[in-house]
Amino acid sequence: MRAGEKDGLMPVKFLMEKIPGQCEGIVAADPFMIPTKKYPASIPVAEQARLTAAILQADPTEVIPAYRQFADFVRTDYAPKGRTQLSIESLPYGKARYAFAVRQGTTINIPAAEVHQIGLDEVKRITAEMNALAVKQGFKDVAAWRVSINNDPRWKPKSADQIVDDFRKYIAQMQPKLPELFTLLPKQPVTVEAMPAFRLRRRRTTARGRRMAAGRGGWWWRWRIRPAERWYWMRRWRTTREFPGTTCRSRTRSS
Repeated sequence: MRAGEKDGLMPVKFLMEKIPGQCEGIVAADPFMIPTKKYPASIPVAEQARLTAAILQADPTEVIPAYRQFADFVRTDYAPKGRTQLSIESLPYGKARYAFAVRQGTTINIPAAEVHQIGLDEVKRITAEMNALAVKQGFKDVAAWRVSINNDPRWKPKSADQIVDDFRKYIAQMQPKLPELFTLLPKQPVTVEAMPAFRLRRRRTTARGRRMAAGRGGWWWRWRIRPAERWYWMRRWRTTREFPGTTCRSRTRSS
């Protein structure tokens, strides 16, 4: 972090300002003993006891103090020096960094302006198709259709737990179809769990996880703080984020 500061490679200030609060949430929840409650059967009982004792000793004397120290460092020293401009071009050699990010995200060597225009053209095309579908369903346009969907109780989960359960249902539906689409599959399935309480502090985004990779499953933590989220959005999100072959589209879009 000091090296990045010296080179002028600082993160965005408003993001860094969130870190101390997140550290405080971790300290308050103190989740570090959770792994001791779910040891794999392959770990001998004696080794489990040794690990539990070691974690129990290190947690209050090393881990928690380190989080408090890090939170204080970010709050008083690091975050105030964060950059105020969001664009990557505000960094040293910003234009070159952005051009590299475009190549990395799209896998093709074209100017950023051309990528942007492709995006604008695609948004225009997709919006026209969406409007046509909305009119076909009896609505004035896609905006009116969205209002109808947002206000329709059929598309809103009734509880936070139902959100997680519904995500698991969609995973179970799609998992058997993967061999029809891909030749290389992880040995372990994707799983989805409720986001631990300590990670909910000051969060506004919807999920976090690890995508599938060869030989291992992916996992996603799903925040349960928005029971009003729509089911049709869940189905799309499950497909585009958690299964192999679809994440490239997400990366390209974000570039």
